[in-house]
Amino acid sequence: MRRGIGCLLLLLAVTAAVLGDQAEGRLTRLFDSAYDFWDCDWSPDGRRLILAGKSHYESAEKARIWLFTPGDAKPTLWTSTGDYCDDWPRWSPDGKLIALVRRELAGDRRTCVWWKDAATGAGRRLTKGPDDRQPSWSPDGRFLVFRRGFDTHQSVLAAFETGTGKVTTLPVPAGLVGEPFWGSDNAIYYTRYQLVQRETRIGGQIYQVKVISGGRLWSYHTGTGQGGQVITQDFDQRMPALSPDGKWLAFFGQVKAASPETSIPDPESWALYLREQATGRLVQLVTNVALTGGPPAWSRDARTVYFYSLRKKMPALWSVPIQDETGAVK
Repeated sequence: MRRGIGCLLLLLAVTAAVLGDQAEGRLTRLFDSAYDFWDCDWSPDGRRLILAGKSHYESAEKARIWLFTPGDAKPTLWTSTGDYCDDWPRWSPDGKLIALVRRELAGDRRTCVWWKDAATGAGRRLTKGPDDRQPSWSPDGRFLVFRRGFDTHQSVLAAFETGTGKVTTLPVPAGLVGEPFWGSDNAIYYTRYQLVQRETRIGGQIYQVKVISGGRLWSYHTGTGQGGQVITQDFDQRMPALSPDGKWLAFFGQVKAASPETSIPDPESWALYLREQATGRLVQLVTNVALTGGPPAWSRDARTVYFYSLRKKMPALWSVPIQDETGAVK
């Protein structure tokens, strides 16, 4: 790691240490150890929570969508077909539809974007795949932006028009992109991954391979067509999610030197960050987040952030209230 990056990560950790320590003491686990949930989204009225996950000890291919109403004894299984593995559920702005990702467990094993009627459960496949995922609704409900992958090092952002079914590729720079989030400011925030060329030796032969070395947050404004890098500081950033009031951009960021790029990211190396949109100020809210789940999720009143963690060696969703350095809830 270059000395400049190391100094930056240390500075970020030190300046946010007080708030981070306070936040750790305010964490709440959402459900008990009977469930493994890794992604969620609140309904527009804030009364129901949609979840992606499974019962504990089940295989990952048993991932389904669940519904939970605060006050209920436990979440309710909402999808139960054995033909698909379900993930990444997102409420439409009017609360009538839930977009999700379904991976076929047989045949071509395509991954496609679907939606299901929230009242009846009737479903419809929206995209053809073979690697379409990570949908996010536009604020007016007219579009779903999603990631369309072509291979391990090439993807685009595409938009599905809900009224016509037309799919359009967005004019963002080519590369490896993903995790789009369509914010209330009509900007699409997303992760752009960096690819570096490395040498590897196999059986005495040296090969040139591409390795994912880290992410950076970018934006594309759907009204003006303008975009660019959101955070200029040089550290790994992924999975953006704008608060409903547009004041804070939540994301996951690296807090200490990474293990080799080809390994699974260590949760202890990552933190939940907030970027104050008006000033660009960065706040490290809480450490120990896992990148193998969904992005941060916001309560509808923008007072709480939900995130996936493997703390206490258990996969679970946790919540943390948004507070400033004095401890006052924002």
